[in-house]
Amino acid sequence: MTSSPKEYHPKTNKLLWWAYLHTNGEILVKRYFDRRDFEDANESPFVVRYTSVIEADTREEVLKIATNRLLNGPLLFINRKIV
Repeated sequence: MTSSPKEYHPKTNKLLWWAYLHTNGEILVKRYFDRRDFEDANESPFVVRYTSVIEADTREEVLKIATNRLLNGPLLFINRKIV
């Protein structure tokens, strides 16, 4: 049995996103669907670190949040290990 993708937060109806710091220094934003997104990030040689799920209405909004989390805030994942 597979679970359906969780594109929207069930209470706020905001889109769900996640972001990662690419090895080239760029922060990339992706829509979040399920835990496989993070599994793929763990396997990618191009992902330095990534955020947890972010609720936001627009890509621009999530990019601001992700930039703060990845560059300034506490990280949940460093070198693909949970801290």
